[in-house]
Amino acid sequence: MKWIKKKVLKSYKGWNSFWFGPLDTINLACFRFCFCLVLLGMYLIRFSEIRLFFYESGLISSSKAKALHHMMHPDKLFNFMLPSDMWLYLCYLLFIVVLLLMVLGVHSRILAGVAFVLHILFLQRNPTIIFGADMVATFWLFYLILAHTPKQLRWLYYFSHKRKGLISDSPRGGGWLSTIAVRFIQIQLAVIYMFSGLEKLKGSSWWEGTAIWEALSFYDFTLVDFSFLLAYPLLAGVLTAFTILFEIYFPVLVWVPKLRKMLLLAGLLLHIGIALALNIYFFSLIMLSAYILFIPPEALRKLLRKL
Repeated sequence: MKWIKKKVLKSYKGWNSFWFGPLDTINLACFRFCFCLVLLGMYLIRFSEIRLFFYESGLISSSKAKALHHMMHPDKLFNFMLPSDMWLYLCYLLFIVVLLLMVLGVHSRILAGVAFVLHILFLQRNPTIIFGADMVATFWLFYLILAHTPKQLRWLYYFSHKRKGLISDSPRGGGWLSTIAVRFIQIQLAVIYMFSGLEKLKGSSWWEGTAIWEALSFYDFTLVDFSFLLAYPLLAGVLTAFTILFEIYFPVLVWVPKLRKMLLLAGLLLHIGIALALNIYFFSLIMLSAYILFIPPEALRKLLRKL
């Protein structure tokens, strides 16, 4: 009985430490910086086509967007459209400013909440442009509402004080909510991979080993010409199997410290391939930003101090 009690207490302490124990906030600060920078770049590119994507005279009117959104999500509570193009333009500028402030380190839970609401608002305004990067960004913004990264990567302070104070000497200070935010992002990343891999198993091309070649055959989307793979069908089959195995087993193997480095490197190569082959680099960058939360804090601090 004592042995069982000891094991239960050890598991309980480990569970509490995993979810609520203090973490070095440098990982969360780097994640916030990289993710918000990528999201800022994505929305700046969309800003060049704001009339086409979001105005009444663009791809879809607000009434049609609302009807489409209601048809896709009839039980959703948040279904709000801005009253005019002017309001939409002002909210878009506000969104850009909020993301820029978060990149510069002026990060608060309130700013993250504002960014989350504005992101949802623009996705609902035009559901036809939503792709993987938008969906994953929704998760990351929501979890950042819980996060707090005091005195880490404050770029405004850094440049105004002769390049001092970018990295705090105190690794703690985020609080238990920040720990929960980190765990939610890590688990969400694992769940995304798992369901992506399981969904792929429904397609015959993934079982036949031809899925990667079929994806690379869309020359209008690829950034690099991969036609040379036609001469190496075995390589295309290996890449197909690698993708499936990585996505299905990532949720388990990423928690094994000895395998984590190799797994993250494999994920990096996978997303580089996705960016080059399918031209969806924002999706790859947003997914890769979460990898920062798996890097040992000491290694991350050492790298940042070198920069």
